[in-house]
Amino acid sequence: MICPSITNKYLPPILIYTILHCYYKTGHVTTNNLKFIKLINRQLILMYREINNWQIKEVIHTIIKKYLYITGGIASLALALIGVFVPLLPTTPLLLLSVYLFSKSSKRLHDWTLNNRIFGRYLRNYRDGRGIPWKTKIISITLLWLTISISIYTVGQLYLRIILLIVAVVITVHLSKKKTYRSE
Repeated sequence: MICPSITNKYLPPILIYTILHCYYKTGHVTTNNLKFIKLINRQLILMYREINNWQIKEVIHTIIKKYLYITGGIASLALALIGVFVPLLPTTPLLLLSVYLFSKSSKRLHDWTLNNRIFGRYLRNYRDGRGIPWKTKIISITLLWLTISISIYTVGQLYLRIILLIVAVVITVHLSKKKTYRSE
């Protein structure tokens, strides 16, 4: 079988199929196939030389954006995990931010975050609008008031004590108003 020749300046995508077809039909690389493949290589070199700078910049921009999203997602996840132990660092918004950033960059990390055995169920419930489990609310509010009380006791300035007290009240009200999830 003789492979078709190329008359166009650029290769249409069907030519990749044609190369494979030529090799499949003959079972080996014939002289005609070799000439055809060399012609395709020349055409590809011409095509890649003429790619506009904006296309290259767009590809580079997409790659950089993907890795920035991944870096931001990992950073927000790390801060969320620290926020479990530090009272004023918000855990839930940082976890939600990491899920959002992973959804824009990496399906694997997004799925891992949503299926994580520690906080995956919590994120899925929150994302789906089911609410926060009763036990989680009680533990969160108790730990919040315990750590805020210790902070109020150790801080010397009155205005800092008032700010900490206001933050604790606002977070308690926010958690109390959130829908309570009851498992069936």
